[in-house]
Amino acid sequence: MKTFDSKTGARRRGRAGATILEVAVSSLLLMMTAGATVRSVMDMKGAATIATASTRLTEQGERAMARIIDDLRRSGFAVVGGRSYPHLFEDGDAGNDFDAHDYAVATQAVAPGEPGYVMPRSIVFLQPADNDAVGTPGHGRPDVDVNGQLMWAAEEFSYVVVTVNGRNQLQRRTDAGAPTVIANDVEWVRFDDAATPGVDLPANALRVRLGLRDVDAEGRVITWNGEATVRLRNG
Repeated sequence: MKTFDSKTGARRRGRAGATILEVAVSSLLLMMTAGATVRSVMDMKGAATIATASTRLTEQGERAMARIIDDLRRSGFAVVGGRSYPHLFEDGDAGNDFDAHDYAVATQAVAPGEPGYVMPRSIVFLQPADNDAVGTPGHGRPDVDVNGQLMWAAEEFSYVVVTVNGRNQLQRRTDAGAPTVIANDVEWVRFDDAATPGVDLPANALRVRLGLRDVDAEGRVITWNGEATVRLRNG
């Protein structure tokens, strides 16, 4: 198509389409926009992956802490058969009176002496006896003797962290066996009492700390730590 130039009196040819330079600029802008979009999507995907892994680890840690706290609240200080409860021990060595509870300590990602390392400390404890049959009025309430003192069940319970098939587990054991897995991806669990050096606790309480660690699909480390101070039943 030709148009008339009123100033020169000449006819000039109209543009049939975009120039090569305009096409190149448009293509570059399109690629830049597409690249930014892809990066944004990848960032959102990465953030979602981290959030999912963190949420899962948090939920697992909170459930484990709730189970431990419930156990400790029902437990108490006692001397039975010449042995004092609760019994705390480190490095998997429960001591001569409790040697049945010895175990191989789980491998941690953080080595001793490195920042963030926590020495694991396990516990052996008792639960009150409840010999009333299910469905009877006394079931669910601790048994007491003629002097009104708590009576203790014969079983010993413990919490330990061990490595099973390359994965660390927090286990609740009965009489050093019959383990129940409370949580996976556990770095350490530690129990402290008022006698622990450097720990400020009431004489009637225990402190429990729990550390979890996992690696997401992209290789990023996710951690969770929890802590609670628990007063024992007869403290």
